[in-house]
Amino acid sequence: MNLPDAFAQIFQKKQEKKEVYLSLVLEESAVQVALWTVRSTNSPHVSEATSERVTGDAWDRRLEACDRAIARLAEKEGRDDFEKVVLGLPASYLTPEDDIEHAVRLHIKTLTQELELSAIGFVPIHQAVVHQIRQEEGVPPSIILIEMDSQESTLILYRVGVMVGKAKIANNDFVPSLEKTLKGFKDIEVLPSRILLYG
Repeated sequence: MNLPDAFAQIFQKKQEKKEVYLSLVLEESAVQVALWTVRSTNSPHVSEATSERVTGDAWDRRLEACDRAIARLAEKEGRDDFEKVVLGLPASYLTPEDDIEHAVRLHIKTLTQELELSAIGFVPIHQAVVHQIRQEEGVPPSIILIEMDSQESTLILYRVGVMVGKAKIANNDFVPSLEKTLKGFKDIEVLPSRILLYG
């Protein structure tokens, strides 16, 4: 028996395989998937990310797009043992209080079951955007976010990092609808000077 090898096996720390999580952003016309781990500093580290178009706003097509995107990342990462997923959801899938709409909840349950995933939480996309701006700038932002969708868009108003208003805007008459919506915030004397469109 080789004594140095025996000691090396006894005293060598086994390198633990880090648990990999999925982020799954579900939008009307696309899905975005990312693989990430939690570093020792408790900060997330994204290792791989990809997106896939959804042809037509249908949940069965969204499921197929998710499956393709996850398979692509599993191949790149060389492993497919991830099952915990955090969902990113647009305002159109949420109630005014940022809870998941009941009908959408049923679709998400089917989607996660079919993909053999376990949803451990969700984040409204607008909250993630505001968090990212705060991380980059170091202060809670005052900003008007407009989440674009094909049918109607959602305006979300933040003051010093706190959501103070949310409203739907018709896309067919966008600029007058936007102006009317902004004037509707009567209790806000000065609107934020920045507008960010996404989606």
